[in-house]
Amino acid sequence: VRLQAYSSSTLFINENFANLQAICIKYDFFPVHGILFDLGLSSLQLNSNGRGFSFQHEAPLDMRLSPNQEVTAADIINTTSEIELAHLIKIYGEESHSHKVAHRIVQERPIKTTLQLAQVIEQAIGSRRGKIHPATRTFQALRIAVNQELDHLEAALRQAINLLGFEGRLVVISYHSLEDRIVKQFMQQESKDCICLPSTGKKSYLIQIACKLAKFCVNEKG
Repeated sequence: VRLQAYSSSTLFINENFANLQAICIKYDFFPVHGILFDLGLSSLQLNSNGRGFSFQHEAPLDMRLSPNQEVTAADIINTTSEIELAHLIKIYGEESHSHKVAHRIVQERPIKTTLQLAQVIEQAIGSRRGKIHPATRTFQALRIAVNQELDHLEAALRQAINLLGFEGRLVVISYHSLEDRIVKQFMQQESKDCICLPSTGKKSYLIQIACKLAKFCVNEKG
């Protein structure tokens, strides 16, 4: 509704931003003057019953951002080994009790709903301590794994840098440390004046030096 006045010049595309370059080629969006990535879930998705993103509502363990995706959170929860599950929860959820959570999940499988999973996690690590619900980090980890969010973010950033025109702007809004780390490392890398690729061992023909102008200006104080 808020964009109705701009409907003649606005095109809505329901796509994964990991396919950004293909989208721009298809619709002839060159050069791009500005790109905004607003990462994470929307409140609409969190509050939508049946999607499985929130442990506040009873719903199937889905967590897919797109219904076209094959793997659901239930698939991961009920088929992944305990070791792999603990690793996933630790890396993507930054959960310090990942092994306890994974062990309890494997004991209680099959787990099919959000509230069932939240209860299992509480049994593993205890009830709420502070403002963060004990299931928060595990739910984040599952959502990231289901949707390959970090891989897609890295792909989108690489494509965005090649799509921007002269003095174009790339703005990224991130909400948790995993996204933030990827974005900051990317910005730092692309702000360097010269990138010299390291030696690749005995295959000397692969060694090359690629010099380029910085594509970003990073404010170290900010």
